[in-house]
Amino acid sequence: MAEPTVVNPPEKVNSKACSRCGKVKALTCFYPDKKSRYQSYCKECKKKESRQYYAENREKCLQKSVEYRRNHPARSREIYRKYYKEYYATNKEKLSEYHKKYRAAHKEEIREYKKSCREINRDKRGAYDRKYQRTEKGKWVNRKSCSKRRAMQSGSCEIEGVNLKDILERDNYRCQLCGRKTRPNYRQSHPLFPNVDHIVPISLNGSHTRKNMQCLCHHCNVTKGFSGTGDQLRMFG
Repeated sequence: MAEPTVVNPPEKVNSKACSRCGKVKALTCFYPDKKSRYQSYCKECKKKESRQYYAENREKCLQKSVEYRRNHPARSREIYRKYYKEYYATNKEKLSEYHKKYRAAHKEEIREYKKSCREINRDKRGAYDRKYQRTEKGKWVNRKSCSKRRAMQSGSCEIEGVNLKDILERDNYRCQLCGRKTRPNYRQSHPLFPNVDHIVPISLNGSHTRKNMQCLCHHCNVTKGFSGTGDQLRMFG
């Protein structure tokens, strides 16, 4: 009886030749294809062909891209965010330098564009700002910006980036003049509403820094005014 012939399984192919450049490359150098397993030409040749086509048909490609974004806004945003997030993670310094140079070279264009956007979306932006300023975060941001703006307008005091909420938490929401516990959930005109006070007022050349700021209740803050009373009570480093 004849012995059965053993058929060896075909060896797995891990490379193929590119039909464009003729070089034998690994399968990872080829894009996958729906009809066959991989395309006949490698990624490098595909990129060269794409660059050449874009250079010769730039206006046509831009118009096609604009139409696609207009017809598929959700998909376009998803693709852009995913691509930009990955690209920004690996080219953060390069992009930062590019944006800095671009803003310096196109100041007037950027200013006009922002101005036109504000005019077009004035009602929408106003509604958003009013809604945001009613939130807890919006209230603190507004107080911080107002306090810093007053310090900058004086032009003579030292200015430090200070979070007003940190000052109140540092002082445990307790008034540093009368010692009473303030209540942030009270209305702003309530005597026990917490205020951040400059120990030495800005009008008397006080600094806008953590060591020159303290928590006061609304009553003590109004009573103190711009007198500088109690300026030796709390000085933090």
